[in-house]
Amino acid sequence: MIANLQLIPIQELSAGQVGAIRNQVEKALKAKASMELKMSPDLLVVRDIRPYDDLKWATDNNATDGLAGTALAVNRWDFTTDASVVTWASCIVSTYRVMGDQRFVAIYGLRDSRMSEPTPPAMQCTLWKIVVGNSDKVIWDMSKCYAYKTHAVGICPSAVIIPQNTQFDIYGYLPTSAGAAVSFVSLEGLLVEPRGKVISP
Repeated sequence: MIANLQLIPIQELSAGQVGAIRNQVEKALKAKASMELKMSPDLLVVRDIRPYDDLKWATDNNATDGLAGTALAVNRWDFTTDASVVTWASCIVSTYRVMGDQRFVAIYGLRDSRMSEPTPPAMQCTLWKIVVGNSDKVIWDMSKCYAYKTHAVGICPSAVIIPQNTQFDIYGYLPTSAGAAVSFVSLEGLLVEPRGKVISP
């Protein structure tokens, strides 16, 4: 069976298709977490990903790697790029590139909210790459989503799953050397973990 790993603009999918992808991702992730943790699914919780606490997003501020400014230590997606270099910029500093214990993450898309800014900045990263273990799992082309400028969201039919205690990294590709600016891209995804680890609904 061929894996479908392309990023599709959300406007080119029906609401039913988007919901089906999300439900399929949640079902698969809960099944994996339940099996590996040897826990009943009703003891697990599905929640949104926290950028810093779960992924340590934008913690690398080494300009030679493509990120600039102060490394983030708070839960926010936007970060400053240093586009004086043309490179794959890692969004996660090397000391944090291992998923937490009893945490399972699935990423199935990207959202760019820069057009909601009073003065929208230029697109910072044209491509996004997710690495799990030693393998490149996807390389998504976000630029085709900008045909729909006010709602730039891309959904992938097959999610990238990052299991507990597994090495991972997420890169954005800086295509020009136009100077520093802010990236407003956030990940579409979810996290499964035991109830009570963070929240107890």
